[in-house]
Amino acid sequence: PPILHGFLTTGANIMGAVSQAIAIVVSILVYAPFLIAYERYQNKQAAEAAE
Repeated sequence: PPILHGFLTTGANIMGAVSQAIAIVVSILVYAPFLIAYERYQNKQAAEAAE
């Protein structure tokens, strides 16, 4: 697991786990808008197909 891996590879330093957690949060924040836009696109396509 990413957070545990960061903790163990830094010699049981909590900052390794914290940096891994921050990286995960940033990744989610970057990826989320694209996922939301894609879901809206799919919903629009499904609505047009239903008409």
